[in-house]
Amino acid sequence: MQEESEVELICKTFSDKTEELRDYVKSNHVYEVPYIGEFEGILSNEEYVTWAKGNLQT
Repeated sequence: MQEESEVELICKTFSDKTEELRDYVKSNHVYEVPYIGEFEGILSNEEYVTWAKGNLQT
């Protein structure tokens, strides 16, 4: 068994970019099979959603 330290990465993106982000992580991660979990931010506040749509590259 090999012991390594790990770092958790949390990324926020729009639902139409999820597959692209997942593919990027898979192709750039050092693990052969990295864990990729996802959840939908159902309770996002409207002010944040408006800000994100206006300020993030889509």
